[in-house]
Parts: sequence; C-alpha cells; structure tokens
Amino acid sequence: MPHLKAIFVTAFVSVLLVAGYRVQAQPTTWAATQAKGHGNITIYWHGSEPFVFIGKDGKITGIEYDIFNKFATYLKQTRNIDLTINWVRAKSFKATFDQIKNETAPGVFGCSAFSITEERKKDVQFSVPFLSDIAVLISSKNVPFVATENDFKKTFNNLTAITIKATTYENYLLNIKKRLHLNFNVEYISSSDNILKAVTQRTDAFGYIDLPIYLTRLKKDNDLNIIRQNVYPIKSKGYGFILPKNSDWKEPFDEYLNSAFFQSNFEELVGRYLPQDIYNLIKSISLDKHVNPDEEILLLTKEKEIQYQELLEKALANQKNQTFTRVVIAVLILVLIGLVILYKVYIDKAKSNTALRKQKLKIEHQQESIEQQNKAIEARNQELVNLNEEKNNLINVLAHDLRNPINQIAGLIHLHTLQHPKLSAEDKATFDTIMVAVNRLNEMIRKILNVEAIESKSYNLNPEEVNLSELTLRVLSEYKKEAQRKSITLERNIYPNIHLEGDKMYLRQILENLISNALKFSYPGTVIKVSLNQENKHAELKIADQGPGFTRQDMEKLFTKFQRLSAKPTGGETSTGLGLSIVKKYVDLHKGCISCESEIGKGAVFTVTLPLKTA
Repeated sequence: MPHLKAIFVTAFVSVLLVAGYRVQAQPTTWAATQAKGHGNITIYWHGSEPFVFIGKDGKITGIEYDIFNKFATYLKQTRNIDLTINWVRAKSFKATFDQIKNETAPGVFGCSAFSITEERKKDVQFSVPFLSDIAVLISSKNVPFVATENDFKKTFNNLTAITIKATTYENYLLNIKKRLHLNFNVEYISSSDNILKAVTQRTDAFGYIDLPIYLTRLKKDNDLNIIRQNVYPIKSKGYGFILPKNSDWKEPFDEYLNSAFFQSNFEELVGRYLPQDIYNLIKSISLDKHVNPDEEILLLTKEKEIQYQELLEKALANQKNQTFTRVVIAVLILVLIGLVILYKVYIDKAKSNTALRKQKLKIEHQQESIEQQNKAIEARNQELVNLNEEKNNLINVLAHDLRNPINQIAGLIHLHTLQHPKLSAEDKATFDTIMVAVNRLNEMIRKILNVEAIESKSYNLNPEEVNLSELTLRVLSEYKKEAQRKSITLERNIYPNIHLEGDKMYLRQILENLISNALKFSYPGTVIKVSLNQENKHAELKIADQGPGFTRQDMEKLFTKFQRLSAKPTGGETSTGLGLSIVKKYVDLHKGCISCESEIGKGAVFTVTLPLKTA
C-alpha cells in the first residue's frame, strides 16, 4: 500500500506540473506581459523557404524564425521583459491565415512569407513590411519570350497556369485571365509543393513565384528548365507578419521592426539564407506600388550577371578539362614508350606478335577517344562564345529598339513646339515634363550600354588632346538650370588650359556623373564647389557638396555596382546605383585615380587625378 501511495502522489504531482506548464505557455496580451515582466506568444507557421522552414538538422529555421528570436532579445534589452515563443506548424498556407483570422486568444502571430494586401487586411492585422515583395512570371523553357500584350494572349492562352489556392499567386493569375479575356487552364498544387519545381517538370506551364526564390535557384542552377518572362511583374506592399484583429502586440512589434536594433541586425540575419548580391538587389527595390524602369534594369542586369558568371565558371571548367586532356595525352605517351620497351622484351622472350597487335589496337582506340573528347570540348567552347555574343546582341538590340520610339517622341514634341510657339504655360510645362522623362530614358539606355561595354571589355578608347578646363566649364554650364531649379549655387575655380590625352566622351561622362550626383544628393540652398588645378604633372579635379554625406559602410561599397547607399536624393530623383562604378572604370582607363572624403552631415568631396599630356 505505501508503494502504491507513492506512485499515486508522483503521478498527481506530474499532472499538476504539466497542467501548470500549459497554463504558463498560454499566449498573453502585451499589456499583461508589460505588467508582469514576462509573457508568451504563439507563432503559427507554414514552410516557405527561405522565410521559415525545416533545416537539414530537423529544426525550424529561416528569416522569419530569426526575426522573432531577435524580437525576444530586443524586449529583454530595451524593457527587461522575458518572452517565451511557442512555434506551432500549420497544415497549409491557407490554414495558417485562417487560424489567425479566427483566433480570439491574445499573443498570436502568423508567418509564411505573407504578402500585404488590402483584401487580407479586412480579416487580420499586418505588421509593417520587413522586405520588398515582388513576384515574377516564369514559364517552361521552350515557351517563347513575349514582349507585348497581343503576343502574351497568343502564346499563353493555351498553356497551363500552376498555382496554390488562397495565395497572391492565384489572385495575380486570375486577374490576368479576367482582364485579358483568356481561357488558359489553372492547375492547383498542394501548398507544400513548389511552383518553380512544378513548372520545371512541364513543357507548357507558367506561374508566379517570389523574386528571392527565383534568383536563388537561378544562382544555384543556371540550367533550370524555366525562363522569366519580362511582362507583368507584380509588386505588393512587402512581406509582413499577421495578427488577429483584437491583438495588442502590433504596436511593440512594429516598434521593433522600425528600430535601429532591427536594421543593424537584419542584413546579417538575411545573409544566412540569401546570397549577399541577391539581398542587395531586393533591398534596392522600393516599396511603392509599381515596378519602375530603374528596377527593371536592375533585375535584367542581375539576371545577365548571374548567367555570365555561369558561363565563366563553365569556361573555367572546360579549361581544366583541356589541361586534364593534355596530362592524359602525356601519360599515354609515357605508357606508349613503356609498351614499346615491353614489346621488345616480349619479342626477345616470346618471339610472338600477338601481344603487339593487341597493344597497337588499344592505343589507336585511346587516341580516337582522345580526339573525340577534344572535338567535344572545342564544340562546347564555341557554344559558350556564341551564347555570350547572342547575349550582347540582345542587349544592344533592346537598347536600339528602345531609342527609336523615344527619339520619335522627342522629335514630335520639338515639331509641335515650333508649329505652336504661343503655347500656354500649362502646355509648356507638360511638354517640358515629357522631355525630362525622354531624356531620363535615354540616359538609362546609355548606362545599360556603358555597363555592357565595360563588362564585355568591348569599349574603344579614342585618345586625343583634350582641354579639360574648357570641357569642365562646358559641362558646368549644361547643369546650370538644374542647379537653379534646386536653388543650388555652383562655385567654380577652374585653372585655364589644362591639357591631357584621353577619350573626350569618357572624360565628359566622368564630369557629368560626378556633377549630376552632387546636384542630386545636395539640399536646396546649398553650395557645390568645383575646382580644377594642375599638380605635379597631374590634373586634380575636386567636387565638394554639402549633402548628407556617407557612412563608413557606404564608403566601403561606394564604387560598386547596384549599391543603394544610406544617402537619398533630395529632390525626388532616382538612382540606378551605376554612376560611380562607371566613373571608377573610366578613371582607371585613363590611368588615373578617384577617392572620396565624407562625414555624416558634412557632405562629400570627390577627388579625381588624371595624368597630364606629356610633351
């Protein structure tokens, strides 16, 4: 009996402990958590790599998982609150959303790369976005590229759309189908399946997929059986976390997402799951409604860069194969010499030609095999060269075809202005705005071609004697109106008749990019100082502004392509992140150097030194 009593007491205590744990693990309100100094939240999630998923070790991981762990650290450091997080896996993406929609308990969140939409806001609360959200249209590789709406209708009307129920992907496809009056089939897959994988396995399929997932897979495997269609990219308001309508946790969680603590840790956090260059591209895409031309250029160039890197790696692999082939041939020659020696010994001993015939046949077969391998390697090399040329031609044709309608627009505006000299102020302002847009498009096309020329090393340097003093004054006069528009004073101190030998077009672009950047990032009413002097057989150009300046992190990546720095344009202008990288390339071509000195809040000073023309 005492033994049974001890067992009963132990079991009863265990039940009490379990019950107590469950009560403690119940999610609490934010108000109660603040009052007690500790609390619990429950996170319902469904797998969506790289946001939240099961890792190779069988544990939960991902961007969103780490964000919540950092949230607990943030509350401990800023408010001395201990937060316990309970993770509950939902059956599907829709089940996760429905759980939060119908939830009445406090302290509950949902995460699975939820895109913020107005329709979903009717049922749940959203946190502020933590990452840009853009979906791109992919198709099977044998589906041709389309450029116009009519081409899209003809090509995609008889294909099959792959999607998942109750997702933004499904809404995007159904909206296109309704708006264009198409009758393509829509095939639904389980939310645990992968749209990209499903499209890859088909020859007549297409669908929407998140940009991070697409670029990450493209970087891992350039031979995917898919292509990205450059039509109908869709940008939502960003990825966010969902909460029940009655939850009071939105305010502290939004405060955390907007905090310097979160911003300082987020880049390192995302870097665990996304390659740095892909994260930089996604970060540079703004949270406004539409995909603008600058972002299309960034996306197109990043795809081209990934594909070019793949070509380079394959070329290096082929080079290694050639080296291996040469080693094999050398080894075979040594083997052949050894066989000849053995043959002589064998002749002396066995007086038989049978073994000799077999060895000869074997060597001839090996030589034929080596020749076939060499031909295959040469054919592959030629294929890579042709593919690279085709890529370059595509970029050039695209830029050329874009320029024709842009120049026609500019010509028509000019003609209309000549025919109607007495335009109203409102009409004149409208035409001026159109011309600004036309010039901006031309500038973007020129930058595409500049980047392409630099990357393919197909630029032509045409050296001539250039009066850098006159060229600098001419470029400054061209930006006079832009400076007046922002009430910026251009102070100049130009030493006369400084001559050097260089390419006049590239030197002009160095000046234009630096002066344009100074105007773009300077505050109205400030002063930009431009000086040109002659120092020790070098021309020294300095451009100093009174803009916001650069952080130490900015300075480390200042002349790198596609970088969005902490400083922002002060007049609503846009930046592709290419200008300073182009300047650096052109300065290097002229055997010069460029540097920058800057402090936060004290502006920046760019210094370019170029060798003078020798006697």
